[in-house]
Amino acid sequence: MVRVYPETRLININQFFIENELLNLLLGIFFVRDFCIAVKFNIFT
Repeated sequence: MVRVYPETRLININQFFIENELLNLLLGIFFVRDFCIAVKFNIFT
């Protein structure tokens, strides 16, 4: 029973990431966009 608890916890974490895959994708896109803007700003400055 002690081993089952961490495994179920991992499964729940996995489910959480699968459900929020779209949100993570959007956050990644925004991060890359902001990073590119910062790099261009540094190059021009």
